[in-house]
Amino acid sequence: MNDLLALATEVRARYIQALLASLAQFKRLHTPSAPEVMFELPRDEALPYRLYRADMATNAGGEAKMQDVNPSTHLSFEPFGVEVAEEVTASVRPFVWNDIGLHANTTLPAEPVEAWALRWLDIDDKLIQDENGLQGVIHSVTREDHVDGSTLLTVDFGSAPVEALREIMELAYAAGSTHVSIFSATLE
Repeated sequence: MNDLLALATEVRARYIQALLASLAQFKRLHTPSAPEVMFELPRDEALPYRLYRADMATNAGGEAKMQDVNPSTHLSFEPFGVEVAEEVTASVRPFVWNDIGLHANTTLPAEPVEAWALRWLDIDDKLIQDENGLQGVIHSVTREDHVDGSTLLTVDFGSAPVEALREIMELAYAAGSTHVSIFSATLE
């Protein structure tokens, strides 16, 4: 799993670089503005799946404007597999930090997934911003439970550290998953 986390560190760094460049340009054009602004979407789902953090937003001049960052390039690598423990594996295909699909071969229990999501969404804005104004939070998560007994989580990891990815993978394995696939649907 260390290889996957090292790769995720590189993928995250590339995304954060693009996010900061976009944020600097956005701030020059829109004053005041802020990074990682939380919105609640009108969905009939549990709270974590209704929350969404725009990469940046402003209400300058009384007009609301949001902007998200979707880098035009990504870190290229060949798909690979990882043995996490005996008979516990992960397959990894190219992914981008703001669109990670985590497909577990079991149905993940709602409560621990939602608790993980709420903690990393930081709905009370308790996490301290870094020198760039980023909070180290995920920006959104969606969930699909499939009829085959599997769960797909799609996460925009935003400015969250790689620790957030490691935790959700460990949560999947603790829930009985023996295989997790990591990928980005936007790259397929």
